Amino acid sequence: MFAAVCFPNVRASVLDNLNRQREEGRLCDLSIQVQGQVFRAHRCVLAGCRTAGSEG
Repeated sequence: MFAAVCFPNVRASVLDNLNRQREEGRLCDLSIQVQGQVFRAHRCVLAGCRTAGSEG
């Protein structure tokens, strides 16, 4: 038997935590340099933002 557990704000909470980690430079595994400015990122977040159907 399975029980359902509801986490109503989990999406916002996860994104808030990932953004906070990025701002603090924690657990970032990717750097992107644009016009001399470096942006730290989480590779899994960028992968999740890919356009549907794109390969690579």
